[in-house]
Amino acid sequence: MEKELIKADIMRALNEHKLKTYDRLEEKGKKPFNSSHESLGIITEEYHELTHAVESNDIVKIRKEIIDIGVACILSLASIDMNYT
Repeated sequence: MEKELIKADIMRALNEHKLKTYDRLEEKGKKPFNSSHESLGIITEEYHELTHAVESNDIVKIRKEIIDIGVACILSLASIDMNYT
């Protein structure tokens, strides 16, 4: 039988992501990314870190890098909205 995600799985992931986003803002400040180029650079760096984590087959590192990519995407989206309005 094929597994399916349920609402609780999605909510758990979203809550974890939200906490990590707030942690990142506390750690590095609340300034927006300066440009779409900066956003791309940060997301690309996180993607490369995910690639290395997958190659090492370390589930803890893989989870961390997936969350980091999500955080970078959310902050990029908020920054673009701020920079272009």
